[in-house]
Amino acid sequence: MTSSSLVPIISDNEDEGNLEDDPVDLEPAEIFDDVFPTDNASAEPRRKKVTLLDHFKSASTTENEEQSTSTTEEAQEHRNAQNNTRVKDGPSQSTSAQSDCTLTPEEQAMVDASGSLVWNYFSKDGKDSAKCKICSVVRSTPTGTTKTLIVHLTSHQKQYSQYLKLMKARKQIQEEKKTERSLHDKPQQVVTLKGRFGVLPSSSKRSKDLTRAVALWLAKGLHAYSEVNEPGFRLLMYTAEPRYVVPHRTTFSRSIIPKLYQEEKEKQRKFIESILDFIESLTITTDMWSSRAQDSFLACTVQFIVLNLAQSKFVLKHLTLDLIPFPGSHTSDRICEATMEMVRNIGVNCEEVKVYIITDNASNMVAALAEPSLQKSLNPKIAPILRESREWTDHLRCTDHTLQLVIGDARKEIGFNTIIEKVVSIVNRYSYSNVAKENLKKKQVETKTVQHSLITHVATRWNSEFLMMDRFLEQKTPITLELSDAGEENLTALQWKMVEGYVEVLKPIAMFTADLGSTKQPTPSMVIPVVFEIKNCLEDFIKNPSNKGTGVTFARAILKHLNIRFNDSDYLENPLYQRATLLDPRFKDLLIEDKSKAVNLLVTAAKEKYRQNVRRGRVEAQSTLQSDPVDAPSEPHAKKKKWGHLQKIQRTVDSEILDVTNIIQNEVKTYLAMPPIDADKGDAILWWELNMKTFPHLVGIAAEYLGIAATEIQSERDFSTGNDVVTPNRTKVLTQHVRQMVFLHRNLEVPTVPDHTVASPFLDSSEQ
Repeated sequence: MTSSSLVPIISDNEDEGNLEDDPVDLEPAEIFDDVFPTDNASAEPRRKKVTLLDHFKSASTTENEEQSTSTTEEAQEHRNAQNNTRVKDGPSQSTSAQSDCTLTPEEQAMVDASGSLVWNYFSKDGKDSAKCKICSVVRSTPTGTTKTLIVHLTSHQKQYSQYLKLMKARKQIQEEKKTERSLHDKPQQVVTLKGRFGVLPSSSKRSKDLTRAVALWLAKGLHAYSEVNEPGFRLLMYTAEPRYVVPHRTTFSRSIIPKLYQEEKEKQRKFIESILDFIESLTITTDMWSSRAQDSFLACTVQFIVLNLAQSKFVLKHLTLDLIPFPGSHTSDRICEATMEMVRNIGVNCEEVKVYIITDNASNMVAALAEPSLQKSLNPKIAPILRESREWTDHLRCTDHTLQLVIGDARKEIGFNTIIEKVVSIVNRYSYSNVAKENLKKKQVETKTVQHSLITHVATRWNSEFLMMDRFLEQKTPITLELSDAGEENLTALQWKMVEGYVEVLKPIAMFTADLGSTKQPTPSMVIPVVFEIKNCLEDFIKNPSNKGTGVTFARAILKHLNIRFNDSDYLENPLYQRATLLDPRFKDLLIEDKSKAVNLLVTAAKEKYRQNVRRGRVEAQSTLQSDPVDAPSEPHAKKKKWGHLQKIQRTVDSEILDVTNIIQNEVKTYLAMPPIDADKGDAILWWELNMKTFPHLVGIAAEYLGIAATEIQSERDFSTGNDVVTPNRTKVLTQHVRQMVFLHRNLEVPTVPDHTVASPFLDSSEQ
């Protein structure tokens, strides 16, 4: 039995040739003589144990040697045949096309020369043009193409015939060289082991699971595609699974990640479609963003509460819908058109579900998304799309952004901007100079100051300025000593006082700004209480006799601009924010003096919600309704009304509303009579989930108003994710890749894995 007979036939197809499916029959006596010795084993030396892989290696080596010998003999026979042909036919200028054409020495030189043959008839005439040597006509050669030159050459029949002859000769030479090279470099057949002993087929479940895991790692970690080609990563994957072949980075960027993106988009679309019947309102937050590469994007996120009475679910949800590349100018009409397309893509019926749009206070955003006034709708100079009525319910301005504008207005009024600029320059000095940073650490140790690093100001990040000033004030002593030793300019005593007042005044605003960006608790219900708290904190600061100077001046300026920006009509007296506050069990009617007004606000909203549910068929009419619909007495011979059937339906609904009004009023009074839950630790979402069956007529409006977002913080978080994709070292990332990675990072759910960091009770200390 020879070793060659033991070589299995392994197909090039990845799905075939698995060693588990096609086992090789081996003679036990030949392979395991050392285990099963024969009677005459003492007469012959014991042979080494031979494994299946040893037979593969032996067979592969034998076949490779035979193929190498065969290849050498074939090449020698081919060369001998060529030499015999040349001797028989006589000498020639070229080995090409002896029977087809004969080349002159000049033509042979043309064929042997590098470059296109057409340049024998043309000469360069500038970067993108060439001049004919025959007729001196100039022809353009955009991007170096020679197609235009060949077309022109057809007008010169003699030269064109020669050109074709030379092309044929060159082609034959190339084919002969290719044949000779293939004989010398004939690929050797290599036996590859697949399945358990070799490479995992890319179509196998194990390989697909590993590829998806790598894709999840790329998206959730915002890693560069090139990292899958790094030697360290490939070593890691090889150590974990030697049979797995990691796809190339271009495979991930062009195929795997785009496919995963489409899968998640479709999954999200189906999810939204499945819960449209269980939401009462939907909030879209949108904003413009420019990356480090100066590529513009339009962010789109949604927020809503899923209310499912049958399953007792009351869940607040946030989703990133898209980060749309937005090249060109950011005009109001283009933003309005893109937002309308977003709403249509969601598939929500704006007549049944209230849709709100949240943006910052930028003029182009307000003009694009706010309902046009009568004057604007009749102005022919405005784009037609901006004169039309909006599809959504209302446009709201981001509360956090409005608070930042209040701070900016007050700071500008008291001339504090120069101090901000000076502090920024000092902080940046410690960011750029290693010597200054090390000296500051020494001063922190000497003065026993907390060794915190200074915080750099980011203009587009809320509270960034306050955090920078607060940390700067904390490190006042070591900063002063280090600047004095270095001979650098420091703040004056008056400026340090202004910084102290600035930090003290802004502490409550910074705290409430963070609360308004919560993703776990309702935020529209916090707008009125937050404004109330900030105003009272500022008034207490101003009245405190120990607070003097610039701090009081800054507090008065903020209070002034707070009353301007948060006017009563847009915020404090807005029924939307009032109802949201009333429906939040943390606040209820604490800030409304007129309790009857609070009851009427909720009763009116609950009756309208009940009317809507009856029309949509979501609830049945009250069984207690027995009386006939209220109607004016009809005359015996009166004509039939034109809209009689429609009015009959309207009267029936009105009668049902009258019948359920007492039930709604009792629910509202019972709800408001209950004490509010703790404002800091209380969970409004959980409270409504536990009490939805107690207040069935209020839970619907609670889901509607508490599901509205008060800020556009979700869009800002998408922008932060985008900045982690387009880093200073990755500014060449394509916009579609940024779009895909941000969407996947924000929406993908990674399966949880066991935490192996916890000591296992099944292993001893040495194994752990």
